[in-house]
Amino acid sequence: MRGHDLVVVIGAPVFTFHVEGHASIFDGATTIFQITDDPTAAAVSPVGTSIIATIKPALAMLLDLLPETKRAMPTGRTLPSAPRAADPIPVEFLLHALSAAMPADTALVEEAPSHRPAMQKFMPMRGQDSFYTMASGGLGYSLPAAVGMALGRPDIRTVCLIGDGSAMYSIQALWTAAHRKLPLTVVVINNAGYGAMRSFSR
Repeated sequence: MRGHDLVVVIGAPVFTFHVEGHASIFDGATTIFQITDDPTAAAVSPVGTSIIATIKPALAMLLDLLPETKRAMPTGRTLPSAPRAADPIPVEFLLHALSAAMPADTALVEEAPSHRPAMQKFMPMRGQDSFYTMASGGLGYSLPAAVGMALGRPDIRTVCLIGDGSAMYSIQALWTAAHRKLPLTVVVINNAGYGAMRSFSR
């Protein structure tokens, strides 16, 4: 965050971490404010100033306090060009192709932490109720959550995008999906290993 003088986090924690310890993103002089209606999220913020408030009136008040700006509106994000196919399949190509193939009303349930940067580039969120993931660094959530989503919303397609390491935690959820003939597609990304164990074993 060194390139920014001010960061305002609205309705979210500052930030979620998988492992306790020093986080280099806080190095530097960036000022951080958090506006949240969750006292727990405010209490556990490692840096910055937290304001506990109801979000909508807090943002309305903030807008009233801000002076008129003469700065031009920043340009929107430019989507990257389509990745090329190869053998083995690059994860960027997989995610781009999956995003293009999913129906517009699909719910994506994700647990592929090794590939989050590529996912953020090539799988834009489609709006409300379209994307689900876990808030912490825990594993084993997404496959049973996807089964639950498909049970609760049988009128739409649910896609579970999961790494092979994460899939080991709750692979038995596939039995329920098959037994109930759920509208669920499970995509397991072969990372050729268990990333969390490899990382912690160092």
